[in-house]
Amino acid sequence: MAVFLLDERAKCIFANAAAQTLTGHDVAALEGRTLDHLIAPEGVAQPGAGTALPLDTVLEDGQQIEGETIFVTQAGTILPIAYSASPVLDEVGRPVGTVVEARGTAEEKAEERRQAFRLELVDALRSEIDPRQIMQRAVNILGPHLGASRVGYGMVRRDGEMVDLETEYCDGVAPLAGSHPISAFGPGNIANLRAGQTSVYRDVEADSGTAGIGLADFGIASLVAVPLIREGVLRASLYVNQDEVRDWQPAEVALIEEVAARVWDAVERANAVDDLRALNADLERRIAAAVAEREKAEEALRQSQKMEAVGQLTGGIAHDFNNLLTIVTGNIDMAGRALEAAGVNDPRARRALDNAMKGGERAAALTHRLLAFSRRQPLAPKPTDADRLVAGMSDLLGRSLGEMVSLEIVTSPGLWRIEADQNQLENAILNLALNARDAMPQGGTLTIETAYARLGDEYSAQHAEVAPGQYVVIAVTDTGEGMTRETLARVFEPFFTTKEVGRGTGLGLSQVYGFTKQSGGHVKVYSEENQGTTVKIYLPRLVSDAEVEPAAEQVTDLETSPRRETILAVEDDDDVRAYTVECLRELGYRVLEAHDGPSALALMERQRTSVDLLFTDVVMPGMSGRELADELRRRQPDLRVLYTSGYTRNAITHGGRLDEGVEMIAKPFTYQALAMKLRDMLEAGRTKRVLVVDHDPMVRALVAESLAGVDYTADEAATAAEALMTVRAAQGRFDAVVLDLALPDKPGDLVAAELRALHADLPILIAADAGAKALAARFAEDRCIAVIAKPYTGGLLKEALADLGMRCAVGDTGQ
Repeated sequence: MAVFLLDERAKCIFANAAAQTLTGHDVAALEGRTLDHLIAPEGVAQPGAGTALPLDTVLEDGQQIEGETIFVTQAGTILPIAYSASPVLDEVGRPVGTVVEARGTAEEKAEERRQAFRLELVDALRSEIDPRQIMQRAVNILGPHLGASRVGYGMVRRDGEMVDLETEYCDGVAPLAGSHPISAFGPGNIANLRAGQTSVYRDVEADSGTAGIGLADFGIASLVAVPLIREGVLRASLYVNQDEVRDWQPAEVALIEEVAARVWDAVERANAVDDLRALNADLERRIAAAVAEREKAEEALRQSQKMEAVGQLTGGIAHDFNNLLTIVTGNIDMAGRALEAAGVNDPRARRALDNAMKGGERAAALTHRLLAFSRRQPLAPKPTDADRLVAGMSDLLGRSLGEMVSLEIVTSPGLWRIEADQNQLENAILNLALNARDAMPQGGTLTIETAYARLGDEYSAQHAEVAPGQYVVIAVTDTGEGMTRETLARVFEPFFTTKEVGRGTGLGLSQVYGFTKQSGGHVKVYSEENQGTTVKIYLPRLVSDAEVEPAAEQVTDLETSPRRETILAVEDDDDVRAYTVECLRELGYRVLEAHDGPSALALMERQRTSVDLLFTDVVMPGMSGRELADELRRRQPDLRVLYTSGYTRNAITHGGRLDEGVEMIAKPFTYQALAMKLRDMLEAGRTKRVLVVDHDPMVRALVAESLAGVDYTADEAATAAEALMTVRAAQGRFDAVVLDLALPDKPGDLVAAELRALHADLPILIAADAGAKALAARFAEDRCIAVIAKPYTGGLLKEALADLGMRCAVGDTGQ
C-alpha cells in the first residue's frame, strides 16, 4: 500500500517506498509537492481525465474520504487508483495534515472487464445454435474486448495444406476471408499449432518463425493463435491479429485460449445437436430402409439356398448321367469302329449309329450345363483376352444367329485380362446369343460389348457373393421382346423356360449363372418388355504378368501306343470300366483293371513290374481316386495319373479349379479324346527335342550342333516371350529347356519359374555367366532344374542334360 503524508497545504512531506514503486517517482521528487501532478490530465486517461483528490474536505471537515482516480506514472503509464484520505489531528483535534493511502486497481478493473466479457460470451453462445454463427458472435465480442485489429477462425482442410478463413471481426484492416496456403502464416507459427501449442508473437517481423513472409501485407504486425487438435491433427485455429507491435499480457493469452476452448465446445455441441436432429428426422426413413434391406437380404438368402439345393441335386444327377452316357456313347462309337473293321457298309446302320451318337452328345451337353449350374464342373482357367475371344467368335455367332439378326461387336482397346476357362466362356456367350436370337423372332440387332467396370462396396453389399473390385464386363444386348418382372425373377432357375415345349431346356442361363459364379464373377440381367434385354457377365480382372496363351492346334490323327505301356484302370461302375478297358486295349495298351481303390492296391502288391499310368475315377466308394493316386505314388514316385469323372466333389479341384499339376478327362469321353490325352501324358519327356533359349545366335547354333551329335533336335528361341509361346504351343513336349540367365526381355530365373508353373516336371538347365553356385542353391529344392556355368563345352552340356534327365525322372513325384 502506497502512503503519502501531506501537510495542511496538501503538500507531500513523506512517501514510503511503495509510493515510489506505484508512481515511479523518487521520494525526494514527491516531497514538497501536491499530488495533483500525479493525476492524469484531460485527453490522456481512458476514458476522460483523472479526478482531483478533494483534500480540502478532509482538512475542513476532518472526515475520512474514499474514491478512485487515475495516475500517470513517471514512465507515462496510465494507472487506475483507489485511495482513502484521513485527517491528521493535533492535540486539540484540529486537522493539521492528511494521510493518503493508494493502491493500483488495474488488475481488478481488468478482471471485472473479463468477467463481464465472459458473461456476454456465455449468453451469446447459449443463444446461437448454428456453428458458424457461434464462431461469428464470439469473434465479434472478443475483438472489441481486446482492442484487436482482427479476430477470426481458420478451418484446416483434410490435406493439412490449405486453411479456410470463414468468420472474422475486423477493425481498421481488410478481411482475410477465403482460402490460403497454411504456409503463408509462417513455418514457426504453423509448427507451434501442429504441436498443440499457442503461438504468441509480439513482433512478427522480429521473429525468425514469421519474418519475411509478407504478414504485413495482411495487416498483421503481432498475433496470437490457438490450435484445435483432434486425434493428433490440427483441425482449426482461433487467431487474434494486431496491426501494430503489441505486448500480449499472459492474462490476455489465457483469455484467448479460454474463448477458443469454450467456442470449440459450443460448436461441437451444436454439431451434435444438428446430428441428433438429422438423425431423428431421418430415423423413420432409415428404419423403413433397414426393414426393406433385411427383407431383400432374406429373399436373396432364400434364393441362394434354393439355388444351392437345386445345384446339389443337379450335380448328383449329372454324375450318374455322365456314367451312363459314357457307356452309351462309348459303345455307339465302338459299334461304328467294329462295322468299319468288318467291312460292313450299311447306310441305315451307319445313319442309326450317327443319330444315336448325336442324341448322346446332346444329353452330354445337358449334363455339362447341369454341372455348370451346380458349380461342380472342373474348370481349367487360363489368362484370357476377352476382346480377342469375343472377336474370334464372330463367324460362329454370325452363322448361329441367321440372316435376320444383325451382329455388332464393340471392343475396348487395352482391355484388362481375365482368368477363365475359355471353352466354358465361349459356351456362355453362345448360349446368351442363342437366347437373344429366340427373343427376336422378327429379327433385330445383337450387340456384344466388352468394357471395364469397378464394383464398389455399396454394390457388393447389395448383391450376395459379389466381391468389390475391378472387373471385365461382357454385355450381350438384344432388341427383342424383353421379359416381365416375374420372368426376370426366375431367369436363372434350371429348367425354367418361356419357350414352347421342345424348343428349350431351360438350362442356358443356368449354365451362364453357374459358370460365372464358379469363376468368381457376377451376372446381372436388365430387361424391359418390348425394349430388349441386356445380360452382363462380370469376371474379375487378372492382375498378373502371365501371358495369354495362344490357341493350341488340334490334332486329329488317332494316337495309339507304340510301346505297349501298362495302364491301371480303376472304375467302380462295371459297365464304364468294361468300355474303358476295351478302348485302352484297342489303342494298344496293356491293361490292369480294378473296381475300387483297395482292389487296385492289392493288385499292385501282386505285380512285379510298375505301371506307366493310373487311369482312375475320382468319386468312388471308400477310397477316392485322389487317395488311391497318393498311395500308389508313395510306392512308385514316377507314376503318371489321369483322372476321369462326371462330378469331382472337390477331390481334385478347389474353388471349382483343377489343382496344380492334375490331369483330367471329363465324362463322357470319346475314344479319340482318350487316345490323345494318354499320348500327351505318356510322351512327355520322350520327344528327342530340346528348346534352346539364348539371345546370341552363335550360342544357339553351338548348342544345337552339340545336341545333334546325340540325336536331339534343337528348337530355338531368342527371348523369354518367344520361349514361353513355344513351350505353350508344343504343350510342353520337350525333353529339356536350355535357358540363358541373361535374356533381353526377362531374367532367365523368372522364365524358369513361369515354365515350372506350366509344367511341373519339365527339365530346365539354366546357363549362367556368374553366380552359378548361388543360383543352383536357390533352385536346390526343384529336382528338375540344374545350373551350368558359362562358358561350357558340348561335352559338359551333354553330361549336364543327362544328369538332369536322370535326376528329374527318378525324383518325379507326379504332383
